[in-house]
Amino acid sequence: MAAALALAVLAVGLSFLYIHQGTMLRVLTADRESLRENLTELEEINHTLRLEIAEAFSLPRIAKYATEHLGMITPTTTRYVRVPPSSE
Repeated sequence: MAAALALAVLAVGLSFLYIHQGTMLRVLTADRESLRENLTELEEINHTLRLEIAEAFSLPRIAKYATEHLGMITPTTTRYVRVPPSSE
């Protein structure tokens, strides 16, 4: 009688363990999918920010800003300065 009771308790315990593991597997799978979606969203944001940085530091944009907002002008002549050779 005691052996049958012990076997029944063991079977119930293993059943609960099996159900718990299945539930945890579903929870972890849902978490993984959520994290994948977040990763995709963050990668898109990162790509957009890289494009904005590249645009912000582009030479044509900087030249346009310098002429329109800082009052700089494009030089009309080029001057060359001759540098004597070093004595070393």
